[in-house]
This record gives sequence, structure tokens and C-alpha cells, in this order.
Amino acid sequence: MKVERAAPSDIEGLIDVHLSAFAGQTNFTMHLGRGFMRKTYAWLVEGDDRFTFVAREGERIVGHVAGTYRRPLSDMQRGRLATLAMALLVRPHLLLHSSVRSPLIGRLLQKRKNEETYLNCSDYAIIYIIAVHPNFHGRGIAGQMASALETEARERGIATLFVPVGEDNVHSLSAFRKAGFSLLPGVLSDGNVILRRDIVPT
Repeated sequence: MKVERAAPSDIEGLIDVHLSAFAGQTNFTMHLGRGFMRKTYAWLVEGDDRFTFVAREGERIVGHVAGTYRRPLSDMQRGRLATLAMALLVRPHLLLHSSVRSPLIGRLLQKRKNEETYLNCSDYAIIYIIAVHPNFHGRGIAGQMASALETEARERGIATLFVPVGEDNVHSLSAFRKAGFSLLPGVLSDGNVILRRDIVPT
């Protein structure tokens, strides 16, 4: 298994893994489809203050982890909100789906108080997306990708990794705990619990 930085040419492979990893889930990302995901992953892959690592089995992408350095999650949310608004102009019927309507309303009403509850350090990274193809679960891929991210983050002077995970996402919670993340008690952000891993300097 090889873990490395993603390239723009990997974007379609990232989307394939995303669709497989989250198949059956009814969130607005899945409703909006590949075009929306393509813009999201292009944003994550191409910026210097962002990261996307892929795990490859041969030439095949079987997992990825993506997020931002020293950049609040709300920056990503605002970009996604703008893209979502444009998509709804073309396909307004999507507002009939609660999985699209609820996140949109929630973000419009949000008072930007979530991040301050746990982002009390200046040198941090937030893992925004982690996905492993179902056929490759149980092989420690999430941990390998987290280790690759930690190595790069340490070189950048990052001290802490954060990751928001759905309260009921038992598989992801277990995978991150095995990778050395600990739960921040009593902290919620957009319905997610927050896990933290401190990076030990070399």
C-alpha cells in the first residue's frame, strides 16, 4: 500500500472512492453528484493550505484523507454553500430532499460559534473528508493516511490534528481512535463529535 499526495489527475478516482464509501447515505453531497464533488476535491487538491492524501493499491485509489491547514472549517463550508446555491438554481427540486434542505438552512442560520469551542490553537489541521473503499476496510488504511498527514503536518509546524465525525459513525470513530485520536468531551460541531491528535515533535 502506497500513501502519497493526490494530484489533479486523481480527482475522478477520489470521487469513485467517495461514492463507494458513502453509498446509501442520503446527504446533500451525494444528491448533487459528481459535478459538486469534482469542485470540492479540486479545491482540496490544488491549494497550498489544503491537503489530500491517497492510498493506492497498485494504480488503484482505495482511500483518501483531505482537509485544511490553519484554516477554519467554515471557509470550506462557505465555498460549498455557494456551490450548492448555484446547483439549486438549476435543480430547485432538490430542496424537496431534507438531506439537502436541512444543511442549507442550518448553515444560513449558523452563528459561527462552533469552531471557537475547540480551535483554541493557532497551528492546527482539520481533516474534512476521510474515505476508504468498503472492500479495503479493516486493513489499517485510515491509520496509514493519518500517519502520512502527520509527517507533512509536523514539517509545516502543525501541532494538532482535529477531525469532526458523526456521533453515530461507529466505524470512523473506531478507526480514528486506533490511529491515536481522542474524543474532546462535550464538544459538538454541526452534529459531529470532535476528535483530536497532538503531533509529537521529532
